[in-house]
Amino acid sequence: MEPLDISLPDAKLHIAKLAMAFPQLPHDATLELRMLKFDGVKPQSKSRRFDPTNLLSVDQTIQFAQTYNQTGWNVYITPSPLMANPNPHAPAKGIDVICATQIYLDCDEDGAAERLLREIPVDYDYIVVTGTQPHLRLHWYIQLDEPLFDLKLWHILSQRMIKAHGCDTKANKIGGIMRLAGFLSFPPEHKKEK
Repeated sequence: MEPLDISLPDAKLHIAKLAMAFPQLPHDATLELRMLKFDGVKPQSKSRRFDPTNLLSVDQTIQFAQTYNQTGWNVYITPSPLMANPNPHAPAKGIDVICATQIYLDCDEDGAAERLLREIPVDYDYIVVTGTQPHLRLHWYIQLDEPLFDLKLWHILSQRMIKAHGCDTKANKIGGIMRLAGFLSFPPEHKKEK
């Protein structure tokens, strides 16, 4: 992927990996795509929940994200399955999460991504590169063998992984969002300055 190009195949692959455990779930679930635009004090936000196992739904959602991304919006996704919601535009909260299907780490600090790739004894299932300047930044995912419904245990495991590898401590919310692969990044001013 060229640095200034959107790659829809990368986005679809990321969604497919997030949906791998969906057939094991006891009832219908969704993921949420969330677009954020940082042009003021508080970011603007648009959400859209979708069924990641339905290819038409995925295609429509990706097109929706592409339209926003081309006009300066950042594209994020919930890595954990969410309860179906009658309002497809409602942003997810922790109470909406059905279970965890993977552990994910946000490696934004200088040297964290390289250290994780060099030192970690557990294989990752996939990574999403979220930036290369001024240093390598990535999201690191381990697919769980089966869905984990004990979300307190997931939080403990996640915190331990974050602490052990010097990753972003804010990226351990079960209802949180991570960057969706394949889309352009538009950092807010405070991140540009950093």
